[in-house]
Amino acid sequence: MKNKIVYFVVFLLLGSLIWYLFIKPYDYSVSITSKTFPGTINQSIKVWGNTNRNTVLLQEKDFLNIDQQLKFNDSVFQYQWKITPVNDSTTKIKVYITDADHSLGNRIKIPFWIRTSKNGPKVLFWTSTMH
Repeated sequence: MKNKIVYFVVFLLLGSLIWYLFIKPYDYSVSITSKTFPGTINQSIKVWGNTNRNTVLLQEKDFLNIDQQLKFNDSVFQYQWKITPVNDSTTKIKVYITDADHSLGNRIKIPFWIRTSKNGPKVLFWTSTMH
């Protein structure tokens, strides 16, 4: 019976590791809740992209889904913005970020790049001008 439990745990850990390193469709995800309308978020994302010459709008699937590409140093990041209205004055935003050329390396490094502070986790490579 103990062998079956050990095999199950090993199988579960290996399956999770394979999913995390090779199957998961994004490297990073960021969740934001904003007290504003989805249209304001949509336009803010576009303005942010237009003011940054290293950003390209790839696709606006609809009003609530935007794909952007951002070049930063030797990396090309793909941002997938998912905007979800909660009510008339609150919006949830999920950003899925992928680095096409360094995805595996980033996923391996992620557990070592996040530090904690008394205010919660801080991601060392991410800065945002949107509040």
